[in-house]
Amino acid sequence: MTTEELVQKLEKLAKRFYEGQPPQAWWSQRRDVIMALARPAKWLHDRGVTLPPHEYIQFISAQITAIHRHGNYREGYFPAYLETCLKTRVTYHCDQLYERGKHVRNLAEKTLARIRSTPQTPQPDPVTQLAELRSLLFSKKKSKPTAKKIAVKPQEPTLFAL
Repeated sequence: MTTEELVQKLEKLAKRFYEGQPPQAWWSQRRDVIMALARPAKWLHDRGVTLPPHEYIQFISAQITAIHRHGNYREGYFPAYLETCLKTRVTYHCDQLYERGKHVRNLAEKTLARIRSTPQTPQPDPVTQLAELRSLLFSKKKSKPTAKKIAVKPQEPTLFAL
């Protein structure tokens, strides 16, 4: 599963919060929604944990369903609310996610050790891809304008600049 396919599936889950709103609302907040959906991947990546794509989508889907059912997402800026909810869920389930990811990694390493003799292309890691996507999107935020330095040219020679 490529990064684009994964992002499309995650966007499809989040887009239902924008039903009944003008399309500009979705397109203006799309980047921030993707950053919020990639936040758990960054947390997992920072700890060296990986999950298969279907497990990551399942985790995000469960959280989005809970937000849709019980959340107060109509007030305020939805991407910020989504990111806060995902952050608290990851914090709450961090041990469970860590153990699941490490367990999957151990199983994959053992399986790969058994079949080292056959060459095959490894599947891309969705957690790493989303963490890199988040850092890429985060780095493209508009920076604050800095004041231009104006070179001051002395009109007359001074005592020190002779």
